[in-house]
Amino acid sequence: KRQMGNYAIPTGIQELDRVLGGGLERGRLGVLMAEAKKGKSIALIHMGAMCLMMKTGRVAHAVLEGTSEETIMRYQARLSGIPYNRLSKDDLTAEEETRLNLISEKYLDRLHLIPMNQHWDYTVVNLEAKLQDLDRRGKTPDLCIVDYADLLSPRQTDMKRRDLDQRDVYRELKRLCIMRRMATWTASQSQRPKESSARAKDNAVLTGNSI
Repeated sequence: KRQMGNYAIPTGIQELDRVLGGGLERGRLGVLMAEAKKGKSIALIHMGAMCLMMKTGRVAHAVLEGTSEETIMRYQARLSGIPYNRLSKDDLTAEEETRLNLISEKYLDRLHLIPMNQHWDYTVVNLEAKLQDLDRRGKTPDLCIVDYADLLSPRQTDMKRRDLDQRDVYRELKRLCIMRRMATWTASQSQRPKESSARAKDNAVLTGNSI
């Protein structure tokens, strides 16, 4: 399977790997669904970490929520077993600092962050361009993590179409998986806020206010 390029990347979750036949195969799109603040980003970090634990596994992680610094520390916490709240406060023992350095040397050079959190207009096309740049640098990923696809915008390919919605994002993401023969994990919020509250939240984020 590995020689054919369609081997599975394990999730480390025994029952899920059994259902998936060993893990998520190349060309497949896996979507984790949960309500807001129920651990979607943490679960995606876990999926990426499992790929890094493979001997030569490479991960591209598109950051649409949170910051790159937070994402790196979450990977460090997952791979080292050091609690995130202590990592973020730099409250480490000498032994933990040594362990963290070894983890970083062993895994993090195969983790490539793709910051996509500067504005709300990023599309799957932008992600594809970033992945092609990794290809040119000889760093083609085995697994792509998109945290998370609900925050991508649909691509306006036909100006006559005004009905594009989030379904188009997932179709484009699936197309990208198939064309690149790349496994991808993302997440989706299972419960949608009302349009008025969602607009208020966007405005608050852009103006720096809290709601």
